[in-house]
Amino acid sequence: MDLHTLIRRLTFDFYKWDTYTDGEVRVSPQPFLLSEEQFDELATIALAFDRLIRPTVEMYHAERRVRRFFQLPLHQRRMMGVEGERRRLGLTQWPGKGYGGIARYDMVPTVAGGWKVLEWNTDVCGGQPECLGLATLLEDEWPEARNPNALLDRLAEGLLANDGFSTPTLGVLYATGYAEDAQVACVLRELLRRRGLRVVIGAPTNLTFARDGLASLFGERVEIIYNYFPTSWFDQLPRRWVRSFLGAYLQGGFDLVTPLDQLIIQNKKISAFWHQYRTWFTAAEQALIRQYVPHTTCFEPRRARLYVEEREAIVLKKIDGRQGEEVVVGRLTTPQAWAEAAASIAREAPHAWTVQEWVDSRPVQFPQPETGQQEWMYPCIGVYVVRGQIGGVYTRLSRTPKTDYRALNVATLIRQG
Repeated sequence: MDLHTLIRRLTFDFYKWDTYTDGEVRVSPQPFLLSEEQFDELATIALAFDRLIRPTVEMYHAERRVRRFFQLPLHQRRMMGVEGERRRLGLTQWPGKGYGGIARYDMVPTVAGGWKVLEWNTDVCGGQPECLGLATLLEDEWPEARNPNALLDRLAEGLLANDGFSTPTLGVLYATGYAEDAQVACVLRELLRRRGLRVVIGAPTNLTFARDGLASLFGERVEIIYNYFPTSWFDQLPRRWVRSFLGAYLQGGFDLVTPLDQLIIQNKKISAFWHQYRTWFTAAEQALIRQYVPHTTCFEPRRARLYVEEREAIVLKKIDGRQGEEVVVGRLTTPQAWAEAAASIAREAPHAWTVQEWVDSRPVQFPQPETGQQEWMYPCIGVYVVRGQIGGVYTRLSRTPKTDYRALNVATLIRQG
């Protein structure tokens, strides 16, 4: 498929509107191919971390020192408290050994061999238009490869099997001021409708609640809600609405696709927590953390000068940053800018940042979409897990080791044989 046709099909069939940013095309007609062995390895890692979420969340609910470690803002502490109470009442349950919600685990290949997991996306894990659209449109042109993406099938199966509802209505909440979030809401609505679900989309404040906790979106009753509005932004919503939302949820008026206590996994302090409290976990879980999680600590103002000296060995990450925003990579930053960033963080908001060791990721050669010329690109491979099952793979390629909105989105197909 030529690039022009691909862009047109993505735009009209999969709601991918931002195929160009900063004057450059951000999608490719060339797929990124993984071997079956590579795919199986990535899937095994993702499922292992999906299982690690459960004991981590349970520790938060059970241990005051864990809650002190995360230092969540008040609105997030309330959300965690409501979910903890729902679990105590049996309204939110753990399905099997995995987490049960939707997550995407972002991994990079390393120069030393193997993989490192850099991000755990449980709150607003996007990429659906790119992941589903690119692979669907290109799979027929690559008969020697298969499409691993069953994200929407897994989600639909889970929703249709929800106890008490034969054909539930799903409400998708998203930040309506962001086109990239609207893309996800629209593609979810379209593709889930094809799978037999009724889907209504809207802003959080379009959701209203009856006295018995039942929820409606634009006047239509919704039994299940897919919250694609960042939980870190809930403090920007009207307080009365947030109280009503949490109260109705605690009453059992609706279920969430991804429980609220996922928010500590999205928080970038999670890597520091796993390392600092590693001995609280089983031997297998400790080995998982040591092998795949780059060593991470909370930012300490008294060590700011040391961070300046260690510029090429570390990365600074804001705990609630999104899409590569507010990630300062030492090797990609001038000494002066790095020193200014470290000093600013130490002075203004040290509790909101982490310090992570640099990962020497391994680039691959990939053709530039418009010219076909080979370039060295750094892959970031996100593996979706939906209700404990692999849902698909979302790959982005970047000219630098930092993955952000300028990355090239590519279809991920699995080479057979």
